[in-house]
Amino acid sequence: MVVRYLREKILSLLFTNRILTIRVLKSSLFFGLLGSLFGCELQKRE
Repeated sequence: MVVRYLREKILSLLFTNRILTIRVLKSSLFFGLLGSLFGCELQKRE
């Protein structure tokens, strides 16, 4: 129940703030790539 409510809230926010959402998605993808790269480097050093 709570998950569904949160999902609907998030979806409504996404639709109202599409430009902001795109920016957040791009930055999260960017940081995700950076994080995975740094994670690989850290694993290699160990």
